Amino acid sequence: DNEFTALTDYLSANSEYWCGGVSTQIGKALASTANWDTSANACAIGNDQSLNNLTGFTALPPGYRATSGSLCVVGSDGLWWSSSPSGSAAWRRGLNSSLSSVLRNTTSQAYGYSVRCLLGP
Repeated sequence: DNEFTALTDYLSANSEYWCGGVSTQIGKALASTANWDTSANACAIGNDQSLNNLTGFTALPPGYRATSGSLCVVGSDGLWWSSSPSGSAAWRRGLNSSLSSVLRNTTSQAYGYSVRCLLGP
């Protein structure tokens, strides 16, 4: 969670990553330039995807595995676990094709979200 926070704090502090002049609208800077459901919402990840991925993070929208085992929201959501627990839950980050911000909340560890591996120096 600390690494995700450092990333989003950096993007929010640098206006070249903002959409619409708003420091919380940084989702497009992380999202890939394809594969997201389309959106008519200005600054949404799914709106004019050619403007996405200023950071090279290339976040994709694989959705998640529900507790039933089925895949959900493929194309509209990218959800990533952090390795930081919060009680019986854990912190996650998410992007949604109709939104412009990066979501942060805790959820049950029974769901199947993506992970992002980072290489050290």
